[in-house]
Amino acid sequence: MTSWDAKTYEEAVEIVLRTLVKAERIKPTQYARRLVMKEMNPSREARSVSAGLLYSVLQKRGLLDEVIEDVLEITDDVTELDTWVRNAARIAVNEVVFEDGDPEKVADVLHGLVRRLANPGAAAIVKAFTLDLKDYEPPEPEDELDRLKWEYYHPRWLIERWMEMFGDPDEVVALLEANNRRPPLTIRVNTLKVDPEELAERLQRKYRVTVEPGRFLDEILKIPEGLPIGEMPEWEEGLFVIQDEAAALASAVLNPKPGEVVVDLCAAPGGKTTHIAQLMGGEGKIVAIDVDEVRMKRLREIAERVGVLDRIETHLMDGREAPEKLGREFADAVLVDPPCSADGTIPKNPERRWRITPDELERLPKFQYELLKAGAEMVKPGGRLLYSTCSMFPEEDEGVVRRFLDEHPEFELLEVKVGDPGFDMPEACRLFPHRHETCGFFIALMGRTG
Repeated sequence: MTSWDAKTYEEAVEIVLRTLVKAERIKPTQYARRLVMKEMNPSREARSVSAGLLYSVLQKRGLLDEVIEDVLEITDDVTELDTWVRNAARIAVNEVVFEDGDPEKVADVLHGLVRRLANPGAAAIVKAFTLDLKDYEPPEPEDELDRLKWEYYHPRWLIERWMEMFGDPDEVVALLEANNRRPPLTIRVNTLKVDPEELAERLQRKYRVTVEPGRFLDEILKIPEGLPIGEMPEWEEGLFVIQDEAAALASAVLNPKPGEVVVDLCAAPGGKTTHIAQLMGGEGKIVAIDVDEVRMKRLREIAERVGVLDRIETHLMDGREAPEKLGREFADAVLVDPPCSADGTIPKNPERRWRITPDELERLPKFQYELLKAGAEMVKPGGRLLYSTCSMFPEEDEGVVRRFLDEHPEFELLEVKVGDPGFDMPEACRLFPHRHETCGFFIALMGRTG
């Protein structure tokens, strides 16, 4: 539990509680948090405290729910609870069980907030539950995997899978530790409007933050302390976008050139699309395709803010239908970054560890292959095809590419000389949180012959 003064702590808890509730309807959680910030306009101290508290709740979410189910003797899961109750209970478990907070103080804060934001009945349940936590003792680990689960806040099955993948317990522990470190804010400078060094100096001087360069790309800056994004004129002016360096690297490896026609098959919410436009110097044409209307709206908003909307042709459709509706063999380059398990994003999306399921890893590769196949149909002879994911699982990465190459001999792998080589695919690129201080990422570049 934080040592900040009572007013700051209560305000921070309110931010987290309202964010958790809103995030059940609005994704991702950080976007829900930004909306809450606009609604509340909290103090800078409360913003800082809430950021750490929210991250802590999200990274432990599965364990928090196990404790709630145990204490309340719920036979199903926490979804049967009222939304305000379950999210307040998650905060309570984090603060009392994991952070050694005072149950009385935590109960009073949560009771007051839930009473004001929801109703007296829910508030009474939350208070009684929080007070019951003072006698709770976490279960003793059954084995080494169970110990790692409770020590590093990851699902047991996920730890077991990584043990199989890496074959080295020490490396898996290093990955778990990296997943639990709050990453710096990573931004991609819009070089169409400002030089990276100029923006870095401006941010350091104006906001008194440390700005570090990216590891692989000159246009990437890292800010460990974070920034009040929604209030920054630099944001509104489109001088930068928030993007992990690994994701930006995919567009850089594709190497789009001025005047080319480039397709971004799974484009929304627009990070890679706008980076492609930036790398093309604002010249050429980008065809952005996505099936999600809400995320496509965000793409257009970002593109307009950074000044490249006039270069982007948007299409709201299933990417697998794109060749038939838009044409074949017309693109110089196609980027396919399909929906995936996203286990590589756990450092910046800590709740993701609890959302991934083994079923996803059986279902997603077929869908990913179909999107890659559709993207390939739009590549003209001599063109380039890039496949990337923020997954570290071989079945979503090398497995999909290997199947594609086996069935499409007109494409060949091109070497990506950055990061680590792929699993049994040395031409591909892999990035890992514990090795490269980025999200976990996979990139395979292919060329079409003839």
